[in-house]
Amino acid sequence: MDNKKQTCCICGKEFEGWGHNPEPVRTGRCCDYCNFNVVLPARISQLGTVIERPKPKVGDRIHIVNIDGEPDYKGREGVIEHIDDIGQLHGTWGGCGILPSVDEYYIIG
Repeated sequence: MDNKKQTCCICGKEFEGWGHNPEPVRTGRCCDYCNFNVVLPARISQLGTVIERPKPKVGDRIHIVNIDGEPDYKGREGVIEHIDDIGQLHGTWGGCGILPSVDEYYIIG
C-alpha cells in the first residue's frame, strides 16, 4: 500500500503512501501537510493546550478546507485582499467571504 495513490480527505489533493488518521478533523486518510498543519493542532487544542492560530492579514495566502454551505470552494486557494468590519475574509478565491469563526481554512506558509 506504500505506493497507492489516495486523496486527502481534508485538502482534496492526491498523495502516495499510507497517509495519516485525520481524527478529530475528518474521517478517512490525510496527507502529510494536512496532518501537520490541521490535524495535530486540532488534537492539541482538544487537550486543553492553547495554540494561537495565526491571525489572518491582508496579503496572506490561504487554503480553504470548507466554507459552510459552499461545497464548491473546498480546496481553493487565494490571497486575502480585504478583511471587513466583522472579520470576514475576502480575496482571490472567488466571491464568497470566509468567516473565521465558522469556516475552515489555513494560512499557507
